[in-house]
Amino acid sequence: MHGKTWLARRRALWIGLLAVLTSCATEHTERTAPPNEGVTVDGIATADQDVLPGPLVSLPDSLKESDFRLSPPPVRERFASRSGDGKNTVVQVEFGPDARLDKLDRLVIHPDGKDIVLSRVSQTGFAAPVPIPFDTVRAEQQRIRDAARKLQLAAVPTFENRVRVDDTKIDFNLEQPRIQLLTPALALSTPSKTLAITSPAVVEDPTRTVNPCTGVGTPMGKWTFGHLMADMAGPTDPAIFTQKWLETWLTNQVVNGFTIPARGAMATILSSWPKLGDGRLDLAKAPLKLLAIVNRIDLAGNSVYGPVQGAEGRFVFEFLDPASCRPKEFLVILEYGVPRSSCTEMRDWAHQWLNLQTLALGSAAYNAALEAITEQFAGANADPSKPNGSALNQLRTNEIALGRWWELREFHLAGAPALLRPAPVVQNPDARYNTGGARNADLSTYINTRETCILNKTCAVPLTFPMPPGGPMLGASTLNNFDFWNAPGIMNNKARQVFSRNTCNGCHGRETNTRFVHISTAPFGGTSTLSGFMTGISVPDPTGNPPSPVAFHDLADRNARLHSIANKTCRLDAFQIPERLKPLVFLDPFPPVEIEPILASH
Repeated sequence: MHGKTWLARRRALWIGLLAVLTSCATEHTERTAPPNEGVTVDGIATADQDVLPGPLVSLPDSLKESDFRLSPPPVRERFASRSGDGKNTVVQVEFGPDARLDKLDRLVIHPDGKDIVLSRVSQTGFAAPVPIPFDTVRAEQQRIRDAARKLQLAAVPTFENRVRVDDTKIDFNLEQPRIQLLTPALALSTPSKTLAITSPAVVEDPTRTVNPCTGVGTPMGKWTFGHLMADMAGPTDPAIFTQKWLETWLTNQVVNGFTIPARGAMATILSSWPKLGDGRLDLAKAPLKLLAIVNRIDLAGNSVYGPVQGAEGRFVFEFLDPASCRPKEFLVILEYGVPRSSCTEMRDWAHQWLNLQTLALGSAAYNAALEAITEQFAGANADPSKPNGSALNQLRTNEIALGRWWELREFHLAGAPALLRPAPVVQNPDARYNTGGARNADLSTYINTRETCILNKTCAVPLTFPMPPGGPMLGASTLNNFDFWNAPGIMNNKARQVFSRNTCNGCHGRETNTRFVHISTAPFGGTSTLSGFMTGISVPDPTGNPPSPVAFHDLADRNARLHSIANKTCRLDAFQIPERLKPLVFLDPFPPVEIEPILASH
């Protein structure tokens, strides 16, 4: 009798809650966020822009600290319960500490079209009704758990600042009134098909690439360096466009007040590059080999709180020695912004990548589907709003073929005409701020005063040091001798770790125990190897201070984010899983409020 009374009271509570939530939802359901909306929505600070562009790391710190698209409140857990009518679902989100939520009675999210209102139901909990049958939600959650059992998984890894910090234990009991909503990433997709594609059957596909040493393949195929540069060049002759970029190594370059010394060995690459009859570079015989095609959907903002970009698609190339056709230690990474910004657009983008999982790696069907994806960000005029219509965010290089030390450079499309011009290396101070440098003490001051935003992943290294004595801070290029960032007097070593691994030479150095490259060079017929940072490694802190060691598995983190975006409802009145993706995609009854953007550049 006591059990029946308890159930009756609980049922009455949910009926009352559903009435409140439905009232709130009715009041706000027709509201849509117009372009350039004001400063707050129900007490939540928002950006003035209707759509936040990428790369998101370069946006102002104040924006990243206030806008939920870039720094959403942390989510601890999500639960589903049967609604008061006994048919549908109520989703409850348990948030972590966030002062922005403390005085709110409701949280309005607006992923696509109609707003969704979550009303406060506890000190940390907000809930909303969902028009999806609870039995359907329970069945989908059972399907997730069945998949976990097959994989012998008892917990799902939890990542923070790209570090594996914990495991969330899977609750297999679905007979409770309130069931745990799992983020259904598990290990259901293969990163070599959906995230970091290095198979020779793909990157040496003769329909889309060419071997410049033997001529086998398709000169200027869709994935050749020459074709991509031609699509990027806009109105400029592609051969001239490429040559002017390479010639920047031949003279000193001044960027943000710092000088990048010339690397004269570039003259050898230019002289050995096959030429056309008029002396221009022959891009059809460009001495570069494709190593990898990379999906960086993890860099996207949280589109639940409004339209935001940030996702990238990347091509990784290596230079070849024209005589021997052996790889040089010289990588070129083309990093394109993905012209997608809404929740539905990002979910459909994730579905396109997951669809690759259903095809045989390197098959004609797989490669054709992958080309259809890459053309959306790398094709000519993929983003008419950007210089030359190219969606390129930046081009980066990482090489030791031209000098004594590994050097990383960054280039942006800029100027008139728009050419690849040297730009500051994002998130990386000049070397004088590191150990042994004249301004090393200022690094300690910077990390100590910016500790909170560094740990919250919202800090961008500024062009100028933000306090006396001022002066340029963001570096022009980065030399790397298996480095990390440190200074005497840093009070929080975890903040030092986060700062260091967000730099180029920290991420490609001792902070992650990476020997300069995350994707290795490889000869024709060979497969690039991925760094331990990407595939799983535990690294002692290079300073010897706690917390140590640090566990990395970046592909697992990216995989979880890919699935989280792919599985979620964006509009509560419309969610369909493509038939071919049903083995991989699960119906999650709520938009992905738990996605925390990776505001990083690596």
